[in-house]
Amino acid sequence: MNKRIRMITEGAMMVAMIGAFLMIDRQFAHIFETFLFWGFPLPILLFTVKYGLRDGLVCGVCAILVAFMVANLESVVLVACSVMVGVIYGYGIYRGKNNWWLLIRTFIATFIYYFLTMYLFAGFFGYDMIEEGKAMLEFLQPLFNSGMVTINSERIIQVVFIVLLILTPVLQTIVVHLSAVLLLKRLKLAEIAVKPVAQVVLPKWLAWLLFGVYVLIVIAMQLFDLSGYPALLEQGVLLLQVTIMLIFMFFGMIATMVWGALWKKRWLTSLAAIACVFLPPLVMVVGMLDSLTDYRRDFIRRYYHAG
Repeated sequence: MNKRIRMITEGAMMVAMIGAFLMIDRQFAHIFETFLFWGFPLPILLFTVKYGLRDGLVCGVCAILVAFMVANLESVVLVACSVMVGVIYGYGIYRGKNNWWLLIRTFIATFIYYFLTMYLFAGFFGYDMIEEGKAMLEFLQPLFNSGMVTINSERIIQVVFIVLLILTPVLQTIVVHLSAVLLLKRLKLAEIAVKPVAQVVLPKWLAWLLFGVYVLIVIAMQLFDLSGYPALLEQGVLLLQVTIMLIFMFFGMIATMVWGALWKKRWLTSLAAIACVFLPPLVMVVGMLDSLTDYRRDFIRRYYHAG
């Protein structure tokens, strides 16, 4: 009985925290929601980890009902998707799922929210993706003028939007995961094993598959004019191409960070970050070499063997 009362009290506290945050955020023109949106899943996440899926869903539904009472519709959608993320992630921890299970499902749930608000119902939520695309175009222009990606100039804004639609859920997934790792360990609710950065590698079969698909896309875009095909097909090809580029660039950054740490040359990481903006093909090629070969593993082994 005491355990049940404690659970109800903690659930009420979690819902009250979300409601209070929404009320304060509304008074400050949603500035906190803009910069702290990644924190919304954490209360429901912690509650689900401690009490399980059924009670986590009850707490989440209560949070959504409170959002209906104190916030606008966009905030309600944010809370609903955050509840979904928190329940899924919390259930995964409760059932002892591995990190890939947590990350993939958190990304999917987060992607659904951004797809709804940035694309499907963008006008309803006051989001103008054309203006957003133009704002990002100048920043990401080297990525599409590098010669490694052949894109119709009329489609550049669409590609920028695709990059934004992919990167934002990825970054939020990483922040939610790291925040959950710290909080769960601090509150002694769960211990999530985090793999060292040096050991984060792309499986060889997947690396070769992505490399082959990327080469085929580049060849196809040189031989065929995709603008003559349905827009959905062209956007799908661009989405796949940009996604593969970003994956290899991610592992190129990891490889550079590892080399910089072992060589004690921290500036290599900063140089790679700058290259991501001005020379993205270079970082992508480094990521390809790192993923398709065992160079990083052999380098680490030689380094510690010599030491």
